[in-house]
Amino acid sequence: MLYPLALLAMLVIVALTGPINVRAEDNQSAMPPQLGAPALPTLPDPTKVINVRATETSTDEIAKWLSTNFGLPYASEPPRLERVSRLRLVQLRHKAFLPLQSQAIGGEHSTPMPQYQREVVAVYDDASHTVYLPEGWTGETVAEQSVLVHEMVHHLQNLAGLKFACAGEREKPAYLAQDKWLRLHGLELEKEFEVDMFTVVALSACMN
Repeated sequence: MLYPLALLAMLVIVALTGPINVRAEDNQSAMPPQLGAPALPTLPDPTKVINVRATETSTDEIAKWLSTNFGLPYASEPPRLERVSRLRLVQLRHKAFLPLQSQAIGGEHSTPMPQYQREVVAVYDDASHTVYLPEGWTGETVAEQSVLVHEMVHHLQNLAGLKFACAGEREKPAYLAQDKWLRLHGLELEKEFEVDMFTVVALSACMN
């Protein structure tokens, strides 16, 4: 007897409320979100900025050391560091010492100067505040660190707007700083880089 009554009650409810519609939007929360197109892979930058043994903190410490020991105006702005191929370093070096740029009042400045060594180990660009280093540079050795010390001299010279009569005059404090850094660790500039300090000092007189 209960079953017919229950069926009758259901029919009455349907008649009063109308058919029950389940809308698609009521169940959308269970659907997975639409996925966009897959992102293209990021290709490695052949001249990417390096963070190997040369952080903003370490370059700032070098800047303070140079300011204390060589009287260079201190600047907290770090240079941009890039590793490039040996061929690119040579190209930058030759560009730096074109006749119009050889007076060291602007442009790039390489380490060492062409007269000293066949191989270029670093170049500093005034315009972009960039130190270009060879691809294999890591800063793990004292000799490699001294190269960054040398280029940091040019960076501070550049930021301070210092002017020089010739490239040799600009290079002299950079080589002196590099030499001192090496000697503090028991090394010598001439043995590590075949750079004769007597010649550096002579060239700083701008006789050529």
